[in-house]
Amino acid sequence: MEYIQDLLTVFITAALPVGELRISIPLGIIYYELSWPVVFLFSLLGNLLPVVFVYRLLSFISLVITFLPEPISRIWVYQKNRSQSVFSRYSTFVNSKIEKNNNSRYFVSKDYAGLIVLILLVAIPLPFTGAWTATIAAWIFGIPFKTVFFAISAGLIIAGTIVTSAVLFLDIFL
Repeated sequence: MEYIQDLLTVFITAALPVGELRISIPLGIIYYELSWPVVFLFSLLGNLLPVVFVYRLLSFISLVITFLPEPISRIWVYQKNRSQSVFSRYSTFVNSKIEKNNNSRYFVSKDYAGLIVLILLVAIPLPFTGAWTATIAAWIFGIPFKTVFFAISAGLIIAGTIVTSAVLFLDIFL
């Protein structure tokens, strides 16, 4: 029973926006002394769970706000369109530079550029660079959910591998 409670604590800790798997992996391996593959899996799943709900919740809130009285809905739609146009202009700028330098061999679409940025945003295990932040950024820039989920999953696997390796390395030598 205590084992299940420890796993549930690791899972819930990974789902929180404050530390995500950067806290849940050391908590499970060092404090609860659980095996690292189990901790890695539960931390990954716990960190992926909010991605679905946060993205869908933001989409729902955006839909509800558009039905609010005129000034609020107009400001909301303007800001959302503005942020998406900034991302689109950035993608166009990157594409023009790539075409100019590489004779049109490579083309970075909006989805592909978003995929790379999201993977890197999640994969770097630093404060404010996790699944929650990437989900909100992806929603603001209008990146499709399938792309978001794949990118965040890949980034979490990379970040989880980095954090698990660091914890195991420090656990051996300390």
